[in-house]
Amino acid sequence: MIKVLGFIMMVIYLLIGGLWLLFNSTVDLKKTHRKLLPRLQRIQKIDNHITRSLKMFGYFKSFAMTMLLDTYLFGLALNITFALLAVFYSKIFLSFLLLDFIPRSELLKDIIKSVR
Repeated sequence: MIKVLGFIMMVIYLLIGGLWLLFNSTVDLKKTHRKLLPRLQRIQKIDNHITRSLKMFGYFKSFAMTMLLDTYLFGLALNITFALLAVFYSKIFLSFLLLDFIPRSELLKDIIKSVR
């Protein structure tokens, strides 16, 4: 029964991730591009091709890290990972999925504050 619940949660998070990629990723891509645009413009002015290539590699690395860490994608990837671990490794990882509900509920936030 627990494995079925883990599969259901994994499918739900994969669907949410797919919908995020479909509808919201372009907005986050544009926002990240605007944020890193001055750096890209400085790199494009470099005349040496080798230096420009190395700087572009660093730019793409920082772009990918910004997309991963500054968007909803990181949370989705974490939830999918926990669901996979719950299905294939241990049921304890299902409890980590419940932590996703704390910031969404004012009552749970108050309970956590009182316990702390």
